[in-house]
Amino acid sequence: MDFNKLSEALAKEGLCISKKGFIQKAIKKPGALRKQLGVKKDEKITLTQINKEIAKIKKKEPPYNKTDLTKLRRLYLAKRLMGMKKK
Repeated sequence: MDFNKLSEALAKEGLCISKKGFIQKAIKKPGALRKQLGVKKDEKITLTQINKEIAKIKKKEPPYNKTDLTKLRRLYLAKRLMGMKKK
């Protein structure tokens, strides 16, 4: 089933799918990583900062606490999103 047929079927049921802006809607807490890293709004988070934070968390003993796991997930998502190119 292609995307158009799927979106039409979901629209009939009152649900909506759109390609545009799906990543922005998928991020539940925008700015949370920036707050955890202590980076101001006008500054960019660099790839080196992300890699350093990942390394810090990975150096700890394996049973990570919940805050470290959440931060690690946010860091990996940020790293992946930085690799995406705008078309």
